[in-house]
Amino acid sequence: MGPGKAREVSSYERSITITGKAGEQSRKSDSDMSRATFLEKQLEELRSQIGKNQLLIEALAQKIAAWQSENQVIENSLEESQKTAGESENQARARAEEILADAEAVVASQKAQLAAILMEIESLKEELRACEMPRSEAAAPTKRSGEPSGPGSNTRREEETRAGEMGPGEALNLPVTVEKTAYTIKLTSFLNARHFVTLGGKQGPVHAHSWQVAIEVKIPSQSADLVAFTSISDGIKSVVAPYENTVLNDIHPFNLIQPTTENIAMYFFNRLEDVLSSLGLGLGRLTLWETPTRGIEVDSRREEFDALTAGGEKIGETVAARAEAASAFEDWEQERIHSLLNDDPGDPDRKDVQPVKWEPEPVHQYSWRQYLAGVVIISLTALLAYYNVLSALSALRFPWGSDTWGHLFKADYLYHQILQGNIYPQFTEYWYNGSQPFRYWAPLPYYVLAGLRAVTCDIFRAGTWYVFVCALFGGLSWLFLARRMGLWPAVMAGAIWVVWLDNVRVAFAEGNLPRVLATALLPLLFTVFLQVLEEKRSIASILFTVILVHLVILCHAMIGAVYCLCLFWFAFWLWVLRGCELKDAARGVVVLAAGVVTSSWWLLPSLTGGITGVDAEAVRASFQFVPAHISLNPLYRFSNPETFYWGTSILLALAASFISWRSKPPWARSLIICSLMLMIITFPLMRGFYVILPLSHLLWPLRFTTFAALGILAGSFTLSVPDHRQPWLRSPLAAGGLMLAVFLALMVDCVFSTRLLAHTGARSFNLMQTAQFVKNTPGWRIATIDLSQLGSAPSFIFSETNGMEQVFGWAWQGAVTSKNIMLLNTGLENQCYPFLFRSCTNLGATELVVKDDVIKRPEAFRQAAHQAGYSHQATFGGISVWHSLDQPYLLEKKPECLVIGKYAGTVVLQFPQAEMGFSDCIDKYSVNYLRKFPRVILSGARWLSQTRAERIISQYAASGGKVYIELGGMPENVLAKQPEFLGVYGEPVTVRGGIEVFGGGRRFWLQPFAPQNPSWKSYVPMGLDHVDLEFSYYGNQAPIVGYKLVAGEKVWFLGGNLLFHAYKTGDPIVGKLLQDILDLRMDYRRGPVIPLEDYRASEQGYSMVYQSDHDFEGIIPVAFLDGTKVQVDGVYHTPGRFENLVQLSLPAGRHSITITFTRTPVYQWGTVLSLLSILLIAAWLGYYNRCQKEQGL
Repeated sequence: MGPGKAREVSSYERSITITGKAGEQSRKSDSDMSRATFLEKQLEELRSQIGKNQLLIEALAQKIAAWQSENQVIENSLEESQKTAGESENQARARAEEILADAEAVVASQKAQLAAILMEIESLKEELRACEMPRSEAAAPTKRSGEPSGPGSNTRREEETRAGEMGPGEALNLPVTVEKTAYTIKLTSFLNARHFVTLGGKQGPVHAHSWQVAIEVKIPSQSADLVAFTSISDGIKSVVAPYENTVLNDIHPFNLIQPTTENIAMYFFNRLEDVLSSLGLGLGRLTLWETPTRGIEVDSRREEFDALTAGGEKIGETVAARAEAASAFEDWEQERIHSLLNDDPGDPDRKDVQPVKWEPEPVHQYSWRQYLAGVVIISLTALLAYYNVLSALSALRFPWGSDTWGHLFKADYLYHQILQGNIYPQFTEYWYNGSQPFRYWAPLPYYVLAGLRAVTCDIFRAGTWYVFVCALFGGLSWLFLARRMGLWPAVMAGAIWVVWLDNVRVAFAEGNLPRVLATALLPLLFTVFLQVLEEKRSIASILFTVILVHLVILCHAMIGAVYCLCLFWFAFWLWVLRGCELKDAARGVVVLAAGVVTSSWWLLPSLTGGITGVDAEAVRASFQFVPAHISLNPLYRFSNPETFYWGTSILLALAASFISWRSKPPWARSLIICSLMLMIITFPLMRGFYVILPLSHLLWPLRFTTFAALGILAGSFTLSVPDHRQPWLRSPLAAGGLMLAVFLALMVDCVFSTRLLAHTGARSFNLMQTAQFVKNTPGWRIATIDLSQLGSAPSFIFSETNGMEQVFGWAWQGAVTSKNIMLLNTGLENQCYPFLFRSCTNLGATELVVKDDVIKRPEAFRQAAHQAGYSHQATFGGISVWHSLDQPYLLEKKPECLVIGKYAGTVVLQFPQAEMGFSDCIDKYSVNYLRKFPRVILSGARWLSQTRAERIISQYAASGGKVYIELGGMPENVLAKQPEFLGVYGEPVTVRGGIEVFGGGRRFWLQPFAPQNPSWKSYVPMGLDHVDLEFSYYGNQAPIVGYKLVAGEKVWFLGGNLLFHAYKTGDPIVGKLLQDILDLRMDYRRGPVIPLEDYRASEQGYSMVYQSDHDFEGIIPVAFLDGTKVQVDGVYHTPGRFENLVQLSLPAGRHSITITFTRTPVYQWGTVLSLLSILLIAAWLGYYNRCQKEQGL
């Protein structure tokens, strides 16, 4: 019986009880008639109810019948499906048999063709013998080992005499007859190689084998004491070694026959028998084991393989003529192997056949005058492109990029710290309640900028020269590729690199100055890495690659990771295209890893709380993928110059690369393939794939475009030497014309973007007025409420010019308070103004600089500001100033509600009184800690141990705490695939449109989500002891609010995703409902604040004095950095954490507080790891150098 029916029966019982009492009163009043009438009415009501129940029973019976009918249909469908599957299987089997029959027919046909070819080769060989030997000797029969010695057979001496008179080609086919064996030598060798088998005209996959070759050598009686074991071993190696670590299909004779285990065994038997015959020995048996349980055994010679074992030039020419599709490289390889097979096995000059490998082309040689001409051309290009910014007037020298001012502030701050003797500052109080300036952003670019600041005496001029120098250095670095590309192609690529579309956009529009320096180092890094992959490798190339990877990471860690991934991908494709061996590619990857590890002194600390502290889901949601109709549209940049633009000309460069594909060396082809793949991932169609990749939140798609540009430039401007080109490109005029056309198209495209982007300007007048007003206003910290529309200029002006601490502005991703600021931005975008002021108050912002057009509801903003204690001061050209307190302060904490889980931000955005927990795991909290709060909300919470988490919540509820649980986002039960907690499980439902909620005599309508999100997916709690509110879902009642009794106390469960629904829709009905349920307000009123005296902030930390007449839990608006140490009156206290700020239990009276920051162990670990890696690299380079000297390299 359902909960609804139970309530109905209970009402009937209460009615009957009331009726009994009325009857007694009737008897007392002798009113029998009235009692009878009342009973009759009650009876009629019961009959009516029975009738309704019968109708309900009939309806249920109809549903059961419909379900049975549906079940029957399903069973019939299943039976039909099984029948269909059986027919399909039979058809598939029949088709497979047909295919197998066709394959066998093709194989038989090819075997016949092969036999005909072998016969023709044999006839050519006989002709060759006839020309080289006397006719009588040519007609003599050949003795085979193992044939009976019949009448007329020659003796062994006669055979040896005739063998001495024959040519070397015939001697190979004359094995020794071992008439009496003294003993047998058994030897085992291994062959590691790859091959593929062609069946039915279709090539199978290339796969590896490790074959075991076992042979039995017959030692004749007369030679029993004269056998040299090493000569036998060397003979076997001469046969097997040429095929080691190769693709057998590329090596003779398996480029003519299938490299099956059978063919390999029979071919090796003939070859080994010939080699052993030259030593006066015989071959008894050869076994080739493909697996430990499967092998092929051969004990006699197969004449059909003799033509493959030995041959002359005519055989090689005949085979080449029948394989017209073979490439020049394959013809060269066959000729090389055939020539080796025709040599005497005992010839000391004979060398083993080496694995297939591309031979590097001869490098270009140029004089220093030619290089100087290239330097002059690239330098003139850079001067012409950047002259207007280098010579800008003093009032127009200021950058306009979104991030430029912030980077210049850091560089200027570093410059002044160096002047004070602090070479590597670890702390600045100016940003985000205190931050480590070089933990998220790598330090090297700021030192370069600080050096230019010392030369130019102006940080803005330093920034302009920094961009110019980086562009010039990157362009000149292309000259190091001149010996591979050719000098003038390298000069053209370098000139394009100086003004490349995205390089200029990053420097001026984004203002990402660290990436500018990393971009300048890329051509040089690629050049030395390519040298590492060569057969001729030097220690200098390895060392320079390690150093350059280290430097790139110290410029921009994300770009360093991107470059390493791209170079790894390039090495892989270079190996696939046979531009290097696998060991060379592996060595390159190890060198890249060594460069990364040496930077651990900075990188390891940055990975803990800096770069990896960025919220992964938030970053993935903000990924920028640019559609092709924008990134390849040459006109779109004129309406929005800051938009990423690949360039239409890049399509011409790719087209030129593909039509000249066969004329390019493998390294250029590899670059083009990599670049094309990196180009594709920037399009929106790749979003679904890219966001699921590991570390994708740290490796943004558009960050790969720099390497892609390098690959396209180098690939399109590179051609092989004329002898290796396509016929139409062997002419210098054709090759030069193609490169010139690509160069002109790219340069014209780049010139337009450079003129749009490469400029500076004046400072914002309104912003300077605002800064001057704030400077004259008493206050503490300033927050810029602009959704980053004002760029990073406020970060420089308010901090550097006004000397004010800042809590909200530029480059929030690396701050400890980044989540606070992200939620503050979210509150601003969604008009959660009470939460915005609550966050600003907690962060210590006494001054707010608000860009008025980001406020969508001005009246609501003013009301929330007034309630939080902020008042409007002035407005300058659409920028308003709001002020609260005149001095630094700390807040007295009043715990009202704790929210645990990954959706805690959604709750506090609506209910500013709530506090976000320090962990999403329930069992990270103690019961005593939870008891500080009158209520706890679990929204998207998880646990390490569900049993422990349930015990903690049960004990908290038993102590009188109120618990509200949303099952959405909780871990699912492994078996049920549904979230479950405290015996209540979530049933998934999907609602389209709004829903009607009812219960407790109330009915109200919940608004639907936005039209673009018509589906409303959520969980409803099942297994509750009591349901307060519910809604109808396909004829069933779905609970939306109810409770479960746990330890005798109510634990409330919320279904229907109510909290998220209220946040997204702003439905006032749902908001009011949640206020009633949670007993929380949606407005914010600032609580008690305690003024701070003698407040000081410096490189060492903070110091302050407070006075209070009572003990309290205080929130100090200072970021809780790793290694935070707090002293109260010189005594260390263990600080707590309140939403990434310092929380401390403070005593009554007047006390001093000192906050310092110490280096955590991760800094020492990083330094030790860097030193160890450097020592290991030095030891390995020394060993490597010694090995090269010993080998005479």
